[in-house]
Amino acid sequence: MFGLRATTKTRRGRRLTRLRRRRGLGVTMLAGAAVWLGAAAPIAAGGTASGAPSARQESRVPNLSHVFTIVLENTGNDAVVSPAGQAAMPYLTSLRSRGVTLDQMYGVGHVSLTNYIAMTSGNAPTPLTRADCLQYNCIYTSSDGTHIGDQLESTGHTWKAYLESMPAPCTHPTASGSFDPYQVGYATRHNPFVYYQNVVGTDLTAKPARCVEHDVPFTQLATDLAAHALPNYALIVPDTCNDAHDGGAKCGLSAADKWLRTNLPPILQSDAYRDDGAVVITFDESDIGDGTGCCGAVPGGGHIFTLVLSPHVTPGADSAVPYNHYSLLRTVEEAFGLPCLRHACDAGVAPFGRDVWGIGRVVTTRYSSDDTQLLSTVASHFGTFPLAQKRAVYALAWVTAAGGHLERERVVPPPHVTGPVVETSGWGPDERSILQFVMRHFHLTAPQAQKFAVEFWGQVLSAPH
Repeated sequence: MFGLRATTKTRRGRRLTRLRRRRGLGVTMLAGAAVWLGAAAPIAAGGTASGAPSARQESRVPNLSHVFTIVLENTGNDAVVSPAGQAAMPYLTSLRSRGVTLDQMYGVGHVSLTNYIAMTSGNAPTPLTRADCLQYNCIYTSSDGTHIGDQLESTGHTWKAYLESMPAPCTHPTASGSFDPYQVGYATRHNPFVYYQNVVGTDLTAKPARCVEHDVPFTQLATDLAAHALPNYALIVPDTCNDAHDGGAKCGLSAADKWLRTNLPPILQSDAYRDDGAVVITFDESDIGDGTGCCGAVPGGGHIFTLVLSPHVTPGADSAVPYNHYSLLRTVEEAFGLPCLRHACDAGVAPFGRDVWGIGRVVTTRYSSDDTQLLSTVASHFGTFPLAQKRAVYALAWVTAAGGHLERERVVPPPHVTGPVVETSGWGPDERSILQFVMRHFHLTAPQAQKFAVEFWGQVLSAPH
């Protein structure tokens, strides 16, 4: 296995054996370290092995070039991460290995409109937004309607909202006080920018140029992608079937997952994302009976699944820090150097911090198809990849330090392979010293150190006890 099927007959196998025996480091002690680290919670950048910070972490939002926020509907966190949820959303849940999952993310209230308004302007829920403003009679005027679009334009940045199934740019009811006809497919209540007077204007029968330019059908996204003309901030909202709002066999979580599988890859492959970009996939609220919240917004809109994808995050990490939709707004504001708006400024609200951002480097390690059994052995004790690699390095550093002075002669580097399996593990600034310790001690490059740690523990864990 792993190029070690002859194990102790190979030079590397002999040295692995000596490492295990050196200074009394027997299999029992090494396996104990493996179990200890394997039972630990996922390690987040800037966090600890426990994954439970003792205090809210300092904000260090990177300067981002583009932020894409994709909003799905009316689903609690547990419904997504449960076995049934993972079966319904295999694509979304597979993306967790590429991003940071916010394990304590909350809506700010019920129902939908309350949360869309919160994430774009920081306004608190009102009786009208709690009823989805079905009479279209809750438009925010200039005194209370400043929003993220205003902030971005004031600093020379661009923004758009892309709404699936929207029949034309700037679609909304044409009279205040009448029933909103856009309830299924395109939903006005899922389009926060048509509730700001400085976007829709005072004459609701007209369509101001600003609204037509910035509030557009989802089909415009493909055009902007092809033209390399994506805005700095994009709010992307599927229709009420593809965002899982309508539910049922055809319009539930499976439909939302299929939509993501089709529409997210072009964004992730774009220069806008790869060059300091970020994608936030979130839900507006949990089930209507879930009133949990955080960060001062209690009762809230319930516990929701949220994933952050970016070149600036540690792939596969989880954050236990509480956040809500005001936190999301404040994160976007800080990413573009903007001041906070309204409840995004609250003392209990913080932008996504070092538990999310702050990757130092991504170590890419290649594994051949012959390595399958060893990878399985390591993953069974250390958790799924890519985090298993990081934990293997942590465990190797622990036993190396505990053993005093393991031999420092150069270890034969793991073989160069070109197998189909490529796993990555991010190392944040506060974690890098652990990786560098192993690199220095065994005279290895970062990919070699990571693979050697997996190789080492694979040997230990598969040895007879």
